[in-house]
Amino acid sequence: MIWTMFFKDCLELLRDKKHLLITIFLPIIITPLLIFGVGYLQSQTLIKQATKALTYHLDEQVPFAALRTLLDSNSAFEAKDNGSVEAVRLGELDLLITVTASTPVYAVDVTYKETDTEFSKINRLQRLIAPLSDQLTEESLGNLGVDNESIYSALNPIQLQQQNVITNKENVTDLWGNILPFFICLWIIASATGTSSDLVAGEKERGTLETLLITPIPLNSLIGGKWLVLTFFSWMTGILTFLSLWFSLVIVANVTGNEFITNMVGAISIGAIIGGIIVILPTASLICAVFFVSASISQSFKEAQSYASGLMLIFFIPLIATMSGSYELNMAYSLIPIMNSSLAFSAILQGTFNLAFIIPIFLSNALVSMAILTFSLIMFRSEKVLSRR
Repeated sequence: MIWTMFFKDCLELLRDKKHLLITIFLPIIITPLLIFGVGYLQSQTLIKQATKALTYHLDEQVPFAALRTLLDSNSAFEAKDNGSVEAVRLGELDLLITVTASTPVYAVDVTYKETDTEFSKINRLQRLIAPLSDQLTEESLGNLGVDNESIYSALNPIQLQQQNVITNKENVTDLWGNILPFFICLWIIASATGTSSDLVAGEKERGTLETLLITPIPLNSLIGGKWLVLTFFSWMTGILTFLSLWFSLVIVANVTGNEFITNMVGAISIGAIIGGIIVILPTASLICAVFFVSASISQSFKEAQSYASGLMLIFFIPLIATMSGSYELNMAYSLIPIMNSSLAFSAILQGTFNLAFIIPIFLSNALVSMAILTFSLIMFRSEKVLSRR
């Protein structure tokens, strides 16, 4: 009977073109556009930030000719005749540079307004001044009679020899492993929210749920069938959206020849992708069980949507922890629902997954899912919950 319910609800969802468009096809189309669009806008912002000429006013309370000459000769800095702290606050001036002392060292005060980024105003100024600082140090030591070799040793007391043995493939798979589980679970959550509201609360509003309950279908089969439909559609939404993103990357890599995107496409094997998709299934089943219960206690589609919006925040905690890259899969984490599947997905993509974690991952998610569905069974047997009063 459980499969009868499964196929019945599948057909109903497939007939609902608006539901399919919003919960499945829209994410497939929007996700690649969103990621590439945001990536393009961010890259353009960084380029603009790195190349924009910064306006500055140099206030030499103590003469510092070398700094003035350096700034005047650099096209990335544009001098302004007048400047004040208020002008910086209002965005009319990027940098207010004040030289307040020259002994024993030059004291240069810089006033600016900006959040700290790689290409921030202060970082660009520091990179410009750094060679001048070394030059002045060399001149000072030379005037004291120190030879060039000793000057070099004084300025560079540590010779750091760097050798990063990480490969491009490892670097890219690490990036994939951190972000993909988060986005796939996000797509699953988005699909489960709408589908669960329609499968239970929606049927209450349409008056069809009561009809199902008076048929000779065991209640556990009814609940199990609806939960399987919900899990299947949500899981497939996550898979299809990921594949949409994957094929978009393939197309962009072939059209543009971008090395980084090409490495992203080639770094992960098909086997790793399939393994990752399979191991995320326990999380999909648990997420759908939670939303199924929330829809069961809701009296309307709108109420179910409200409950689902709040429940989303619960899942973000383990997902963001996984996305941070600070955790690795071990026996303790393999017992934590949601987090275990996400970490396993990351480990599979990175080629570090241990098969010994398969059983605790599936078992822990299954036990919690069954406990939640048992609670749902109790709710369905309550006339107060099933009524729409």
